[in-house]
Amino acid sequence: MKKAEYILIDVILAGLLKIIGSVLVADILLQIAARYLPIRVTWTDEIGRLLFVWFSMLATAMAYAKNQHLSIDYFYLKFGKRVQTVLDYFSLILVMVSSAVLTYTGFQVQQVVSQQRSPILKISMSCFYMAVPVGFGFVVLFSIVTLLDRITAKDKDHIEEGGEAV
Repeated sequence: MKKAEYILIDVILAGLLKIIGSVLVADILLQIAARYLPIRVTWTDEIGRLLFVWFSMLATAMAYAKNQHLSIDYFYLKFGKRVQTVLDYFSLILVMVSSAVLTYTGFQVQQVVSQQRSPILKISMSCFYMAVPVGFGFVVLFSIVTLLDRITAKDKDHIEEGGEAV
């Protein structure tokens, strides 16, 4: 499972983020240059918005997968190990459920806007809205993997201590 995670996170997701980020920067630079040069580029605003939405959603998933998201642990560190473990499982399940709801709702919204076209590029607005269910779908996937890793690690710790796995 670790190799599949590595390929998905560090190769595919990171590669997509690098490409999207690079094109986004080039798009913004072109917008800035177009203000001072006698060229007219009307599509850069829509491309920038589309890329920013996808970059944000995929980066959210990657940050969650690598446990690099923002967390405030002041009160968390005040609790004992057992309470911290319960809080870890609670937050993991809460993130999983809320991300699943956002994924489901995102698919519904995407279907509603699928017939609409963007004003300048004339592409389906689904391209914009699909980033939300894809990004949060990855968060659900990574939550499941993390939950399974924690459960199996707990079972292994229990077996090493001389107990039996349940």
